[in-house]
Amino acid sequence: MSGFRIGRVSTSIPSEVTASVEGSNIAVSGVLTPAASMEQPRQRELFFSKDPNVSKDNFMLAWATMNSVSGTFKELFDIEDLKDRGFASGDRVYIVVHGNTVKADTYNDPETGKIVFPALSPTPSNVTSVVMP
Repeated sequence: MSGFRIGRVSTSIPSEVTASVEGSNIAVSGVLTPAASMEQPRQRELFFSKDPNVSKDNFMLAWATMNSVSGTFKELFDIEDLKDRGFASGDRVYIVVHGNTVKADTYNDPETGKIVFPALSPTPSNVTSVVMP
């Protein structure tokens, strides 16, 4: 079973990722290559942490999002929702984005207790950050 994969690995590469405060939200924007379309939707997995070394293996919160119309994306995350998930006012929140597939087949590894993301693109975005208001 060498090389067996549950999900097909994403070819989506996120880049130029930025984060900012917009009203009562944290906005995360960037570029996705190849561009998504109605016929070829693209998914992203965003990883949030208080640690600047945020990654698919080192995160507090993972959040899947979908883009189905263009090569750019902008996601809004409610600040109060992020606070309910462990972030507090004044925290610097670090964010990294990976391309993912629509059928990602994410699962919990019963041996390690970790979440496994078998379909993530191996190329993450730059790490960006924002201070929680």
